[in-house]
Amino acid sequence: TVLGVSHPDYRDLGARARTLAGLAAFNGRGAGFGHGDGPPELVGLQLVSGNYFDVLGVRPGRGRMLSVQDDLAPGAAPVAVVSHALWQRRLGGDEAALGRTVRLNGFPFTVVGVAPEGFQGHFVAFPFEVWVPLAMAAQAAPGQSLTDRNDHWLELVARLAPGVSLAQAQADLGAAAAALAREQGVSGRRLGAAVTPMTGIDDELRGPVVSFLAGLQALGLLVLLVACVNVAGLLLARAVTRAREYAVRTALGASRAAIAREAAAGTLLLFAVGGAAGLGLAHWGGDLLHALQPAFPIPLRLDLRVGGRVLGFAAAMTAVAAGVFAGFAAAQAGRLSSLSPLAESRAGAGPSRARLRAGLVVAQVALSMVLLVVAGLFVRSVQKARNLDTGFEPAGVVTARLDLTLLARDEAHTRAFQEALVERLSARPRARAAALASWLPLRSLAPPTAVVQADAAPADEGLTTPVIAVSPDYLEAMRIPLRAGRGLERGDRPASRRVALVSEALARRLWPGEGAVGRSLRHDGVTREVVGVVADVKTRRLGEGAAPLLYVPLAQDFTPRVRVVLRTDEAAAAASAALAREVAALEPDLPVMEAMTLRDAIAFARFPQRMAAAIASALGALALVLSATGLFGLVAWSARRRTREIGVRVALGATRRQVMELVLRHGLGLALAGVALGALAAAGAARALASLLPGVGATDPLTFAAVAALMTATAAAASLGPARRAARVDPAVALRDE
Repeated sequence: TVLGVSHPDYRDLGARARTLAGLAAFNGRGAGFGHGDGPPELVGLQLVSGNYFDVLGVRPGRGRMLSVQDDLAPGAAPVAVVSHALWQRRLGGDEAALGRTVRLNGFPFTVVGVAPEGFQGHFVAFPFEVWVPLAMAAQAAPGQSLTDRNDHWLELVARLAPGVSLAQAQADLGAAAAALAREQGVSGRRLGAAVTPMTGIDDELRGPVVSFLAGLQALGLLVLLVACVNVAGLLLARAVTRAREYAVRTALGASRAAIAREAAAGTLLLFAVGGAAGLGLAHWGGDLLHALQPAFPIPLRLDLRVGGRVLGFAAAMTAVAAGVFAGFAAAQAGRLSSLSPLAESRAGAGPSRARLRAGLVVAQVALSMVLLVVAGLFVRSVQKARNLDTGFEPAGVVTARLDLTLLARDEAHTRAFQEALVERLSARPRARAAALASWLPLRSLAPPTAVVQADAAPADEGLTTPVIAVSPDYLEAMRIPLRAGRGLERGDRPASRRVALVSEALARRLWPGEGAVGRSLRHDGVTREVVGVVADVKTRRLGEGAAPLLYVPLAQDFTPRVRVVLRTDEAAAAASAALAREVAALEPDLPVMEAMTLRDAIAFARFPQRMAAAIASALGALALVLSATGLFGLVAWSARRRTREIGVRVALGATRRQVMELVLRHGLGLALAGVALGALAAAGAARALASLLPGVGATDPLTFAAVAALMTATAAAASLGPARRAARVDPAVALRDE
C-alpha cells in the first residue's frame, strides 16, 4: 500500500513502475445510499480505479465488477458495485437488481454487479458496501480533484510482479516518485512512496492496534502458562499417588512401556477435552465482545468467529502442550513403575520433589496475581474514565456529523445552511445551546493541525497545534470554561479582523508567564488576535496531559464538513430525531451521520480499556480458578502424604486446631510467596500498559491490595477442606497406614 497521492501522480507512478503487476487507487468515505422512497442510509463507499478488483483478485458474486473502461474519463457512465450484504438488505437479494438505479449522495448510479459474499473491502473491521469508479469523483466525492497534483486524496494498493520483493518494489517506486518530484518542481516535492505489506489495518493505526493485540495475546499466554503449571503439578501428584498401583502391575508382568503409554493416553484425552471446551468458550466469548464495540456511524464488523486459522492455532497449541505433558506423565509413570511395592511410600517424598511441587504452586499464584492485577487496573481505569475530567461536560449533549460536500453545494449556500440550522436548533423549546465544530475532542480521528507561532517568534519556530473551527456558542454547548477575555461572537465575520481563542496549555507554551489576551499569533499564513483563553480539554486520549488547542471562528475558517453540538433537556432519542428533522427541512438529501449522544461519541476513547478490561477480567477469573484448583490439589495431596506424621502428632497430644493450623500454614505460605512474586511482576506489566490506564497509576495501591487479599482468601478457602480432613485423622488408622 502507498498513502497520500494525487490522481495524476497515481497515473504516472503506474506507468513508470516496472516491479508491479498492477497498481490501483482508492479512497474511502461515507455516502448516503438511497433506494425507493425511504430516507438515505449511510454506507461505506470506496471510489476505486477500474483495475482495483483485478489487483485484489476479487471476482463478482453477481453481474460484473468495475473495469478500466468504467474509469476512462470523468463523467463516464455512473455505475456501481454493491456488497452482497447491501444487495440482500436494501435490494431484496433480487437478481433483477442488476441494472437498477440507486442514489448515492442524491446522484443516480446503475448497479452493474454484486461483490462476492463476505467481501467488504480490504480493511479489517471497517466495511465498505458500495464501489464506484474514480471517474465519478464529481458525484461521489465533490471537492476532490482528478487533475490537481496538490490534492493528495488517494491511497494505492499494488500487486507485486512474480519474483519481486518488497525492497525491490520500494526502490522502484521510490525512484519513480523522486523523478516525478524533480519534474513537477515545488508542487511535487511532497510525493513519496512507502511500500508496506497489505495487512488490512490502516498504516496510522497499525502500531497501536498491533501493540494492543500483542498485550491481549500476552495475557492469553499467561493463562495458558497457568494452566500448564497446574496440569504439571496435578500430573506429578497423580503419578505419585498411583505409584503402588504401577509397582504392583509391573510385578504382575506389565511392561514399563505399556504403563507409560496408558499414562500418556490419559493425558492426551485430558487435553483434547479441555481444548474442545476452550473452543466452545471462545465461540461464546466472541459474541459477548461484539457488545463492547462503541457506537459508530458505519458499525464495525469484527470477525470474532472461531474460523479455520483460529481453530488450527488452538489445535496446534493444544497438541504441543499435550505432547509435552503426555511425555512428562509417561516418564513419571515409567519411573515409578520400577519401584518395589514396599518402596512406594517413599515415592515422590524427597525434598527435591516436594520443592518442585511447591514451586509449581507458587508460580501459579504469581502468574494469576499478574493477570488479576492487570484486569483490576483496566476495570478501575474504565470506572475512573466515566468520571475523569475531560474539560467539557458531555451529559445532555447530542451530536451528528454533516458533510455538505456530498451534495456539491457552493460555499455561499453551505454557509447559509449552517447558520440556518444553528438558528433552528437554538430556537427549539428545550434547547440550551447549539453550535457547529469542525472536530470534536476524544473522537477516533486526529484533529487537523497547524504550526502556530507567537507574534514575536522567529519564522522557523512554531508549535504544531490542533486547530478547530467553531461557531459562537460552542463553548456554551460543550460547557468549556472561559478563563480570560471573551468568547467568539457573531460579529466575527469573514470581513472582520481575524480572531482566535487559545487553550491554557497553548497560552503557556507561546507566552510563558504572560497574558495571552490581546497578543497575536500566526498559522497557515494568517495572523489572528487572541481574544480569549479557555480551559484545557482532553483531545485524543483520556490519559493525556494538558494539550494545546486553537479555536478559530467557523465564519472565518469555513469548512463544509461539520459536527453539530446540541445541548438540550430533551431525551437523547427525541433530540436526535429532532436534529434529523431540522436537517431534512433544509436539505432533504443530506444524510445525518453519527447521530448519537456525546457520551457515546467519545466512547472511542474508552474502547481499548473496555475491551481489555473484559478480556483481562475473564482470563483473570479463569486463572484464579486454576490456581485455586492447583493449590487445593497440592495441599490435599501433601496432607495425605503426611497422614502418618499427623497421626503421630495427634497421638502425642496435638489438638484438631493445631493440625488445621499446620495444614493452613503450608497452603498460605505458598500463596503468600506467590503473591509477593506476582506483585513484583504485575508492577512491571502495569508500567508497560500505563498508556492504556488513564486515571489509574501503574502501582494503584487499591488494586494491588484487593487482588492480594483475594488471592490470600482463595488460598485459605482452598486449604480449608484438606485442613479439616487432616484434623479428623484417627491416630490408630494413621499409624497403621503403612
